[in-house]
Amino acid sequence: LMLRLSGNAIHNESTLIHLTRELKDVQLRERSLVVQLSAADAVAHIKETRAVLTILRQLRCATALVDFGEGHDFLGALGHLPLDFVKLDPALTAVLAQGDEKGDLKRIVETAAARGVRIVATGIEDAHALTGVWNSGIRYAQGAYIQEPAPDLSLELHDAAD
Repeated sequence: LMLRLSGNAIHNESTLIHLTRELKDVQLRERSLVVQLSAADAVAHIKETRAVLTILRQLRCATALVDFGEGHDFLGALGHLPLDFVKLDPALTAVLAQGDEKGDLKRIVETAAARGVRIVATGIEDAHALTGVWNSGIRYAQGAYIQEPAPDLSLELHDAAD
């Protein structure tokens, strides 16, 4: 299960306290809840983000940055943050779909692999895009081609706890 926190959560102590209180009482399977933050917010507030992600990992959560890509010092973030996943910006996935692996993207894949961070390609809309992702060495993907959005959300969450 993936839960996205807003950029304000990095600065809002009460959000983290509430989340900590709720997660302490639930015996989650290790890394079954993935807490996601915006890569841009994380890079802009690296020290605060590191503290939040460290606490979340102590609570047995996996951690992820979303919309990861060009622009900010995203590669530097891989070395300074306790991450399990990065989810690529859909624009980078589109580059992969065209079979055009740019240098920045290649460095992201190599750096993430060296640090044990898994990459998720987002915005997979067709088989061609999925082929480009697989050819780049990325093994996780999401998008309408893999699973179309459903009109309602129905999950069985009782299996998430030990």
